[in-house]
Amino acid sequence: ARLWGLEHLGVLRLISAAFLIGGGLLQGIGTGDSFESHSTSVGIGMQVVSMILSAQRWALAQVVLQRSAPESALGQTNKLSLLARTLPITGLVCLPLSLVFEPMAYEAGKVMQQELWLNIGTVAAALTAMLYAELQLVKRLSAVAFNVLATVHQIPIVLAGVVLQHNQVARTAAYGFACCLIGALFYAVARQCDRLRVDH
Repeated sequence: ARLWGLEHLGVLRLISAAFLIGGGLLQGIGTGDSFESHSTSVGIGMQVVSMILSAQRWALAQVVLQRSAPESALGQTNKLSLLARTLPITGLVCLPLSLVFEPMAYEAGKVMQQELWLNIGTVAAALTAMLYAELQLVKRLSAVAFNVLATVHQIPIVLAGVVLQHNQVARTAAYGFACCLIGALFYAVARQCDRLRVDH
């Protein structure tokens, strides 16, 4: 967001970023997985690349949603039309990858199951609604605020897993969630300071 000129870096945002990054690291350590294998290193590298690309995606979404001139084609395009133009591209990327890495999923006996197509329709509808809500959040707030909220929303999901499925959460993972919550609070304070600065 800083590179695109959407937000400025200040002390509060840097503190927020430090807590969010530290919280993510603690959550990773809390899983108890080993970090020694080559495949784990490759996986971490792929996740870092994915996060960098995802950050660009949300920053560009904010540019389109907040900075497009109202009379321009982008300014007049509603969010469902944006989804109709972007989701097929996601499908074109994911389908070949799934054919390469999960060929057994496309066996005739599995593909022709009626329950599968019902589940695909349900998931597709839910995903469309979720992405529409995400674009609304980016338009009303910012790409950074959306990603901070995305980090914080993992906390109730984990709590639901603990309560409903009796999942175990390591102490370091709990500390990680606490750090993410503190980071989100610092970011909220930073945005409030920005609003006060603009009002004055």
